[in-house]
Amino acid sequence: MTSAPPPAAKSRSPAPVGVAGNPARFAGAYEEESVVRQKASDAPATHIGRGRVEEQSTDDLIAGLFESAQAVYEQPDLTGAAYLLLDLAMQAVPSDSGAVFIADINRQDLFFAAARGPKGQEAMKFRVPMGQGIVGFSAQAGVSLAVSDVQRDPRFYARIAQSLGYETRSILCSPAQKEGRVFGALELINKKNGTSYTSEEVSLLNYLAHELAEYLVSTGQAGA
Repeated sequence: MTSAPPPAAKSRSPAPVGVAGNPARFAGAYEEESVVRQKASDAPATHIGRGRVEEQSTDDLIAGLFESAQAVYEQPDLTGAAYLLLDLAMQAVPSDSGAVFIADINRQDLFFAAARGPKGQEAMKFRVPMGQGIVGFSAQAGVSLAVSDVQRDPRFYARIAQSLGYETRSILCSPAQKEGRVFGALELINKKNGTSYTSEEVSLLNYLAHELAEYLVSTGQAGA
């Protein structure tokens, strides 16, 4: 029997933090199209400041996530780490559903480590072949994708959504990779206000995907 996922993480007011690196490297270039492609960064973020989500720049938003994201290294297992990062992603970028995928080097596919949303627990039994679907392409190619109308994207892997009876409209996903190795991906589905995912939201998810890769490296879990 599949155990229930951890309860959604509560938001914490970010405190002033110092981080090594450059948050601007998570932002990348952005074009206002139905599909956004950004190379994922291996660099950590840095900023010294106080996050206020509604008013700050992308760099400040990433800095505001930093303190909460560092709790991932205190998690006793992959499930706890995956749900912590997924909950932070869904708080920062409100979406109907979300998932954390981990790459299986032996099977060359992605499995669900965490899932939230109306069909979250049902989705956990599925696997996505590496390179297939929007998330599989994102993980394999090492690019972030924001797709505003997935039904018009030939890469959309409809089998899971159809099996679950879930309507997928928009997707944002970022690969978790480090030094050329693929560890998985973070994915958000159906932005809650119905608009397209923005460049700032791509950057926020890139940062959390980076933290997922760092966690997996630090715990010795292999990537593809």
